[in-house]
Amino acid sequence: MYYLGVDLGGTNIFVGLVDENGKIISKESTPTISVRSADLILEDLITLCKKVVENNNLELSDIEYVGIGVPGTVNRENGVLEYANNLNFNHTNIAEYVGKALGLPVYLENDANCAALAEVWKGVACHENDCCFIVSGTGIGGAVIKDRHVHHGNALHGGEFGYMIMRYDQDEKKYYTWSDDGSTVAVTKRVAKELDVDYHTLDGKEVFSRKDIPDRLFTITTTCPWTKLYSRKFIEKYKLRFQNLRHSNDVYFVLSSLALAERITYLNEKLVYYRVNQTKSLQSLKATNPTLFFDAYEAVYKLLNERHIYEELEKSFITTVLSGCVFNIDTVHSNDAKRKIYEKIYISFCSCSNGFKFYRLWTDCYIRK
Repeated sequence: MYYLGVDLGGTNIFVGLVDENGKIISKESTPTISVRSADLILEDLITLCKKVVENNNLELSDIEYVGIGVPGTVNRENGVLEYANNLNFNHTNIAEYVGKALGLPVYLENDANCAALAEVWKGVACHENDCCFIVSGTGIGGAVIKDRHVHHGNALHGGEFGYMIMRYDQDEKKYYTWSDDGSTVAVTKRVAKELDVDYHTLDGKEVFSRKDIPDRLFTITTTCPWTKLYSRKFIEKYKLRFQNLRHSNDVYFVLSSLALAERITYLNEKLVYYRVNQTKSLQSLKATNPTLFFDAYEAVYKLLNERHIYEELEKSFITTVLSGCVFNIDTVHSNDAKRKIYEKIYISFCSCSNGFKFYRLWTDCYIRK
C-alpha cells in the first residue's frame, strides 16, 4: 500500500510517497509563493502529487490516502484550515478541494502535530508517552503529546508555542513573538540583513565572520549548540570545550566559537528535531545555583580580551549578556533565585570597568522586582 504525505509550508510544498511502514520512497518539492491565493497554491500541490505518483510508475488508484500537514489552526473533523499566519488561507476546506481533484480520501492536520505523531510512531519518541515537540521553519510550531495522542486544546491551539510573546520593541511599539524572532526564516532574514543580501540566497554558500557583523555576532543565533555543526579541526585548534557547570555549560562554547570562527555559514534546512524534557535537563537545576550562567559570560569576556577583540565585539557581547540575564530571570521560579540573580547582576556590572554602561543598559532594558 502507498500513501502520499504532503507538507504545505509557508516557504515550500513537499510531497512524499511512503509505504505502510513509513518509509519514504521518493519526494518532490516546489516553492509555495505564499502571497498567492489559496486556489493557486493548492493547484501546485495537486500537480506535485500527480508528479510524484507518475514518477514512480503508479496510478492515483494505487494510493490509499493523502495526509496533508499545514501550519496554523486545523479543524480535523471537516478538513478546514481555519487560519494560518504564513499562508493566505482562511476557513479553506483543503481536504475537500484536494480530495475532489485527486479522487482520494484526504486528511488534514497541523504540521507540527504530524511531525510529533511521526516521532512517536517511528522516531525519537517511540518509547515516550508524554512529550512536547518544537518545529522551526517559516514560523515556530509545536505539539503536545499526552498518552501518545496529540493534545489539540479547546481552541485547536494546543502546542502553538510560536505565539508566545518574547519581547517588546520600545521604538516600534510592537510585541514580537517567538515565530517573529526565532524561526528558521526569521534568523535567516537577520543574517541576510547584516550581510546586505537577499535572504533567499542563504543556502549555505554565503560565508561570513565576526568582522562582517561585529555588532550583531552573538545575537544572530541562540547559545544552543544543537542548532549548529562544527568542524572537528576547528574545535581542536582552539581547544573548545563545554564548561564544567551544572547548567549553562554550553554558553562559553557557542559564543567563543562564533568569535573565533573565520568562516560561518547558514543552512536553511531542518537537520535536527530537539526533544524537550525539563525534568531531566540541566536547565531544571537552575534553582540550586541560579547565577552559574555568569561564569560562562565571564569566561567569554576573558577570552575576548585575551584575543584583543573585546572592543570590536563589545556591543554584541553586552546585548547577549543582557538578554541572558532576562532569560535566566524568566526561567527560574522562586523569588530567592531571582533575588540572587539581581544581586549578581548588580555586583558584576558595577565592579567591571564598563560597569556604569552595563548598569544603565540593564535598567533601561529590564527592571522587574
